[in-house]
Amino acid sequence: MIQQQATAQLEAPVPQGPVASFGLVNAARAKPTSVKRVLIAFGDDDSRRQVSRLVDRQSEASALECDCQESCKALLGEQRINALLLDTALPGRAAAAFCASLREERFRPPIILFGPSGADHTAIEALDAGATDYLAMPFSPTVFMARLRAHLRQHDESDFVAYRFGPFDFEPGNRLLYDRELGRKIHLTAIETKLVRHLLQQPAGCADRDELMVALWGACNGKTSHAIDSHVYRVRQKIEPDPKAPVRLITEGRNYRLVL
Repeated sequence: MIQQQATAQLEAPVPQGPVASFGLVNAARAKPTSVKRVLIAFGDDDSRRQVSRLVDRQSEASALECDCQESCKALLGEQRINALLLDTALPGRAAAAFCASLREERFRPPIILFGPSGADHTAIEALDAGATDYLAMPFSPTVFMARLRAHLRQHDESDFVAYRFGPFDFEPGNRLLYDRELGRKIHLTAIETKLVRHLLQQPAGCADRDELMVALWGACNGKTSHAIDSHVYRVRQKIEPDPKAPVRLITEGRNYRLVL
């Protein structure tokens, strides 16, 4: 499935992390929390491991694996996934139907489909159903990684970017949080949206007050830390089970942290 000249790149073993309890899922090597998590959903063991090695060799990405649609959906519900690499031969429903179901469930990150060359009908159906890209096999590893980086970058810069933390789907372009557990929409102000988005873009979801003031109002803004505290208070009123005992947006010294 990967072009022959790249085979030598893949021969070195990749350290394997703990195996999760649902399906065949493994995190590869440990990396900083700010890297992009890429889920590789392939039915074929060899193909999945080869793609996983390619992804995990990038300093800005970390690979997770699954081998069926059921475990894929479980991971998407439990983890913050930044991109999904999906094999058209993954056991379960047709690729187009599976892509459509993920989009209906508010999964917004890139979905890159992998399938045989010449399967134009399958590619068109999947792209129309919500897939971001289609990559025919065999493929060039360098071109694949460049396309993955481009999709991740475009998604991050888009007004349609979506984040997932705790029980929430966050859509900054719509100034909206969607509580998956309660099935309710939570509307945010422009400043609340910038606050949540900035925290989600930081390692471990954490930033100090001075950094937040610059992110929200720019340098030399004349604001005091009380302004940040007031907006944090309002966000807590909207997302915490008990705003007086926060567990989702917490204080750590001079820092605020979203529990991811």
